[in-house]
Amino acid sequence: MNKKIVFLKVSKEFELKKIKEEFGKKKQIKKKNFFPLDFFLVSGYYIITPLILGVFLGLSLEKRFYTEGKLTTIFILLGGVGSIYNLFRLTKKK
Repeated sequence: MNKKIVFLKVSKEFELKKIKEEFGKKKQIKKKNFFPLDFFLVSGYYIITPLILGVFLGLSLEKRFYTEGKLTTIFILLGGVGSIYNLFRLTKKK
């Protein structure tokens, strides 16, 4: 849907004067990356979070079921898979 866009200017006498008219959509402004290290900080967060969750979940289940390290190992491996998946998603966006 095309809309009529009118640009107005206020004169010194406080009167509105028409500057120009446009038809169409507004132009989208590209966002500049003001912090170029954000990819590295976010990727570190995406790597470490699933691993830490796997360790804590594995250790808490170890205390409950007494499986001598098997569950912790499984959940650390699952956290590693989750980290790789998160990095894949992150690089796919960029």
